[in-house]
Amino acid sequence: MRDGSGWRGGPVRIGGIALPLLCLGVLLGTTACAGPSSRVRSPRVDQNQLTQEELAVDPGVDLLTLIQSLRPRWLRVRERTLTGPTTVSVVIDGVRSATGLSELRRIRANEVREVRYLSPANATTQFGTDMAGGAIVVSLRR
Repeated sequence: MRDGSGWRGGPVRIGGIALPLLCLGVLLGTTACAGPSSRVRSPRVDQNQLTQEELAVDPGVDLLTLIQSLRPRWLRVRERTLTGPTTVSVVIDGVRSATGLSELRRIRANEVREVRYLSPANATTQFGTDMAGGAIVVSLRR
């Protein structure tokens, strides 16, 4: 009820708890949860690159087998065109491989400096047309 001097009856109560006390409890509870996480996070792996650690796990394995086990998404058929399915292209030391994925069977993991996957858009930008399936770009050790 109201009289001429303000609200009567003291602070507003919700279920027997004063509203200011409830707000203080909620504020303290949420700020306590906002502290740094105690969970240790592992570094995020770039899904478009094979790291040196991944290449070193089995240095004698061929590159195609390694990609099939660690990054199978790279080998997925992207779309179908009038000429058939679009597969990933292979570029080794800047030169497009005429034999495609079969060339990766001849390369051992210990011969590789870097392996990256480029999306179709990035591969087309970097290497020109006819890269609708993306590209696996390999840099060999010299």
